[in-house]
Amino acid sequence: MLKRMAADPFNKTLITLAIPIMLQYLINSSLNLVDTVMIGSMGEASIAAVGFCNVIYFLIIIALFGIASGSQVFMAQYWGAKDIKSIKHVQGVGLSAGLIISVIVACAAMAFPDRLMHIFTSDPEPIALGSDYLRIVGISYVATAISLSYTAVLRSMENVILPTVSSFIALSLNTFLNWVLIFGQFGLEPMGVRGAAIATLISRLTEAAIILIAVYSKKLYAASTPREMFSFTRAFVKKVAKTALPVFFNECLWSLGTSMYTVVYGHIGTNVAAAVNISGTVERMAWIAVFGLGSSASIMIGKKIGEGEPDTAYAYGRRIMQYTTVVALIISAILFMINPQVLKLFNLMPESVDTALLLMNIFAGFFTLRALSYTSCIGVLRSGGDSRFCLLVDLIGIWGFGVPLAAFLGLVLKLPVWVVFITVNAEDTLKFIPYILRYRSKRWIRNLTKT
Repeated sequence: MLKRMAADPFNKTLITLAIPIMLQYLINSSLNLVDTVMIGSMGEASIAAVGFCNVIYFLIIIALFGIASGSQVFMAQYWGAKDIKSIKHVQGVGLSAGLIISVIVACAAMAFPDRLMHIFTSDPEPIALGSDYLRIVGISYVATAISLSYTAVLRSMENVILPTVSSFIALSLNTFLNWVLIFGQFGLEPMGVRGAAIATLISRLTEAAIILIAVYSKKLYAASTPREMFSFTRAFVKKVAKTALPVFFNECLWSLGTSMYTVVYGHIGTNVAAAVNISGTVERMAWIAVFGLGSSASIMIGKKIGEGEPDTAYAYGRRIMQYTTVVALIISAILFMINPQVLKLFNLMPESVDTALLLMNIFAGFFTLRALSYTSCIGVLRSGGDSRFCLLVDLIGIWGFGVPLAAFLGLVLKLPVWVVFITVNAEDTLKFIPYILRYRSKRWIRNLTKT
């Protein structure tokens, strides 16, 4: 049975793409996990400070992910149509947008970090620690924009090894530098949160450098010249923007809404913020397999649409969602078993431990349906260019239901954090219903190379 499954062309392609992508997501998530675990030994204020800073990084990474995802929709379909020239034009559009956004956020993080920290908390200790962190780490946002832009091109052409290798090297470097700088090794003074920021900055700069050097030294398809990338016409930009902008706004509005949840948690209390941050770190690890399946699906389905095989693309979507269900159920069961052991890694007050465990178990209970919601939107509907529908569903879900209700329950009624947390998870779960109905209609399948 396993041999037959491995011999299936769909499964072979899925495994070839998904495993390296999962490894890259694991590595990238581990960067924040390493920071959180090492900083965790320094107390709840440090955990909360780094957690708030990671929310800002989360915002920029989601915005850049929106640009990369919108670009990748086109590039995967152009790859199926073997139109390399258009892929390079899309690469230029995406890189330009990513650099503009990352430079703006980097300047804000370095110029007035204390104001950014005030958004999340009024506690002076996390604000001071977080401000030091942001001043140092801000410039890394530009490096991240470059890495994600080139990663999108490489993935759309089914080259997933290079981004994974570069991320692994960055993680290894980050872990070593964290140990040296946070705790003060080799005769250095312990730097705490500042040390974590320096380690993160150096690792992200290194990751971008590795990708660029490898791409251009090996003359891969992504090794585009400025003329190849930026010689696009206004009509071409308009064509890309029609599909890519809804993806970008979708990710921005979703990440902003998610950050509003963090604001609610932060104003409930620093101990609650620390518990949510630890729960969030575990959640990011749990999502890795689903992210890998969703990204692989987007490439595979987009390529089939570009090749003019819509029925095959539809069948691929069904199989991806079936696999997601099985994988998510397994992950949920594992989370329920390991959550108590994970919390032993952190130096928390007993009350924070109880809160974190409760939140982690709530997440595990909702995970399967949330995973299906993610895969059906990111992996399936968007690969066909149906970005406007996904934007509408997310907009109604998070801003019409999730954020107002979470704010009301947490800040007005002052109910326990687990009540707010259930509301947040329920919002993400309910979106699966319109997504699956849209998938069955087949109206999401659009060949963007012919429009």
